[in-house]
Formats: sequence, C-alpha cells, structure tokens
Amino acid sequence: SGAVAAEEDEQSLAQVAGNYRYRVESRGIPIIFSVSDLKLYKEIESSSRHVFLEFFVRYPRQDPFLYAKSTSTTLPKKALREADLFVHKNMEGNDDDEENKQKDLNEEDRVIEEIQFDMRNAKLKLPAVPHTILGRLMAKDDLFPTAVGTFNFVFRKKYIQDRRTDQDFDDTQDGRRRDAEELQLDVIGTKKLPKKVRGKSHNQEAEFPKIGVLTLRCLGYITDDMYDNHRTETGLGTSLESKSSMGSGIGAGEEEEEESDEEDGSEDNNNVNGSGGS
Repeated sequence: SGAVAAEEDEQSLAQVAGNYRYRVESRGIPIIFSVSDLKLYKEIESSSRHVFLEFFVRYPRQDPFLYAKSTSTTLPKKALREADLFVHKNMEGNDDDEENKQKDLNEEDRVIEEIQFDMRNAKLKLPAVPHTILGRLMAKDDLFPTAVGTFNFVFRKKYIQDRRTDQDFDDTQDGRRRDAEELQLDVIGTKKLPKKVRGKSHNQEAEFPKIGVLTLRCLGYITDDMYDNHRTETGLGTSLESKSSMGSGIGAGEEEEEESDEEDGSEDNNNVNGSGGS
C-alpha cells in the first residue's frame, strides 16, 4: 500500500491538470492573463463607441473566477461604420473584378486601429487543463450591451507553471515555464456581411468576417495545496478533518487557499505583464 501511495504522490503535471474539479471557484486551476491590444482590420457596426471585453470559463455564467471583464474604452470614429451604407456598398456591382479583389486583399492586411484595454492580471480558475475559454467584444448600447465580436482559445498544459515542491524536471519539460505565453486570437464579427459578386459566382452566401486580432499573455500554475485539496475531494486523502470540511462546502482550508492564490497571483504580475520574453 505504501508503494501505491508513493505512486499516487508522483503524479505528473498532465495528470494533476487533467483531473476535473467540480468546485471550480475554490479548487480550480488559477490562470492570470493580461490583454495587450486589439488590432482592428474592419470597422465595427455599432451605434455605440464604447466597447469592453468579456471572458468566460463557463458561458454564460458570471460567477467570480469563472468570468472576467475589462473596463470600457472609446473607439475612434474611423473604427465604426453605418450598417445601411456598408451593405449597399458591398452589394453594388463592379466591372473591374481583379482590381476590386486586390483592393480587398490589401484591406485585410491593413490595421485601421489599435485599441488598448485596461485589463491587467485578470484571474480565472479552470476545472481542468486543457480547457476552452470563450470571449466577446461588447458594445455598450443605451439599453443593453451588444456583442459585436467573438473569440475563443484553448488554455493548454504547456502554459502552466508547476510550483509543487520536490519536482524533478530532468525527464520532462512540463511545468518549467517561467514567463507568460503570448497568444493572438482572431476576433470574428457577429454580423454577416455579403460577399461581393465576382464573375459567375452569384450564389455565394454571407459570412461572419474576421474583424481583428486580440493579443494577450497568460500563465497558469499548480501548487502543493491545490494537489492536496483535489486528492481530498476525489477521496484519495485520508484526513477526516479535511473530509468534514469538504462535506460542508466551506472549510478553513479554503480561506487559506484563497489567501495563497492572492499571494501567488501577485508574484505573477510581472511575468504576465511582459517582464520576460515568451
């Protein structure tokens, strides 16, 4: 039995990260991320110039550690378009198809605006890794917010820093990460745009266009406390005190874990903000 216990204690980062945690708010795998900017390639169709970002671990829940939101920022006028004018312009015929096609290609590569968001060291908790995080670009309308763009990314095992003690990194690269991972995410518009008619292709359907690229840096971590808590939750632990606290859903260990998470999060601030290269 001692050999079995020793084997359980030597679980790899992939095994620990892959174990699903149902109490995500208290037992989830913490990740910290910072948004660099949003590069717009197409104008946004909206009546509001104020936009913000939303991130969801479990859409559409907005519980703490399952949801993060940026402060709003103001778009310049050139980043907006009028809906009726844009549709009319795209539905018009053009005799010079080749010239029009080349113009479209140039526009796709041209950044019309770089938007900065004040979103630094935002924290989420994941039930397991890998896990998909969903996001939306929202416009603050007079009545209610409206989604003008969507994006998503998979948080992968290689983005995790293993902070457990007595880890042997000679046999694997997992967990050796020191700096945050930089990701570039395609932002897809929520309004379908009609494709221009070229040649004989008259039956092309409307499509959701790529309106920009969102750049962010992210880093996750696991610690000894997180591993021990998960062993207790799954019945691997033998502590009666731990089991009783888990049964009530509120235990003294959770407050200690939250304090530990806050301390760990502050240590990550410099890394996620770009103090070191990826």
